[in-house]
Amino acid sequence: RALPMLTDEEIQVLLIPRGNLTAEERREIERHPAESYRILQHIPFPENMRRLLTIISQHHERQDGSGYPSGLRGEEILLQSRIIAIVDIYDAITMERHYKPALPRDQALSVLAQEAAAGRIDADLVRLFSEKIETIEEDAMRMAMRTDVGEYLNGPLSPEQSTADGARPSCVE
Repeated sequence: RALPMLTDEEIQVLLIPRGNLTAEERREIERHPAESYRILQHIPFPENMRRLLTIISQHHERQDGSGYPSGLRGEEILLQSRIIAIVDIYDAITMERHYKPALPRDQALSVLAQEAAAGRIDADLVRLFSEKIETIEEDAMRMAMRTDVGEYLNGPLSPEQSTADGARPSCVE
């Protein structure tokens, strides 16, 4: 007897119609930074990683105070959270969701520029992100292909560590 390719639950997820989120679905999504903090606070992170909880909880805050969950503004939002906010928006735009199709890179960068111009996200970081997007995507793809945890944690190498042909050698000996 052959095993089914998809479980009943997976089939139900695939049957979700495209369209806008309901108000209830939007509220549920907006709970995730606080809920992530609540869950992760029980993990005994080393002291040098405790700030991760705050970074995670702030990644939907916006420079103008319009974000959630706390309505923080400007410098009240950690730099790391502002970076993750930009990456999160870019990912949401460029990845297909059940309620919307994926958009290409140039349109995503245009949306980021509009959000920065409106004062919602850090304009300097958006400019830097836009300038470096090709390298960021190449490094992300390279890291996604890694199978060794140590290699992954060592992350992308600096350009000085690249080989003469531009390839980046493995981080693990």
